[in-house]
Amino acid sequence: MLNHAISASKAGVGHSAQQKQDSAWTKWTGFLKAANIRGCFLEDKNRLEKVGILAAFAFAIRHNHFGRTAQTSLRGDTVRATIAQVGKTFRTHGFADPGNDANGYQHTTIARMIRGFTDADNPTTKQPALALQVFRTLQKSASTHMEQAIADLACGALFFGMRSCEYLWVPGKPSRRKTKKLRLRNLVFRNNGRVIHHTAGLHALLQASMISITFENQKNGEKMETVTQYRSDLDMCPVKFWARIVHRIRGYPNSSNRSHVDAFRLEGTTFAITGDAMRTQLRRAVKLVGEDKLGINTKRVGTHSI
Repeated sequence: MLNHAISASKAGVGHSAQQKQDSAWTKWTGFLKAANIRGCFLEDKNRLEKVGILAAFAFAIRHNHFGRTAQTSLRGDTVRATIAQVGKTFRTHGFADPGNDANGYQHTTIARMIRGFTDADNPTTKQPALALQVFRTLQKSASTHMEQAIADLACGALFFGMRSCEYLWVPGKPSRRKTKKLRLRNLVFRNNGRVIHHTAGLHALLQASMISITFENQKNGEKMETVTQYRSDLDMCPVKFWARIVHRIRGYPNSSNRSHVDAFRLEGTTFAITGDAMRTQLRRAVKLVGEDKLGINTKRVGTHSI
């Protein structure tokens, strides 16, 4: 019965999240074996002994004793996440989290240890947000069909604050991703409440008063969430960008409502626009506007900048 419950609980998380939990548990069992400690759930240990063992494990993770990279030290956030994943596995199997005190809060020893790691870490390098001028430049400087397709995708994604995996090809097996890449069926154009079919033509789509996008599944667990943006008479108009994307893709042979929004056809072959291609074009636009003017280092720009 417990095994069935555990299997059911695993079905409630994405493949990536389960992979992280499994990876942390592999490191934990490897640490216990190296330390000659029997019983992966520490059944014969008291609370203080469990905390001490977990603290030693945290130290080992900090110094990357079980990692596959050549790094000599991992960030405090990585240590925190690994310990949290181990705690999840304990709780999944009916055991108390070894990193918690009698009241269910993180034990002071563990909390202080991770805080010390985090305080000693160098600041993280975050991708900077981009000024609207960059997106305008992306549009105006597009000189090929592919550059125009990328520019439309970037501007369309901007209005909906999209994650890159929602509108671009990114590494990893799509079937194992919790977040689903958008298909044309997820886009609905309306004019005064009347739905405009995707095959109605570009002029008809551009007359839409709104564009609604339904996100089938997201990292936060929200399913079938619909977000609507309205037409603007300005150059930056969400209806305009998504109308061009849909019209272009529906013009490809064998396209349908199941076609992904990142589809592009060149020399008889249809392929997906990648995150790398998007990053390249964003950086090019930043250079055209001017790094000094924007106060941005081009190397820091990425798909998260949208």
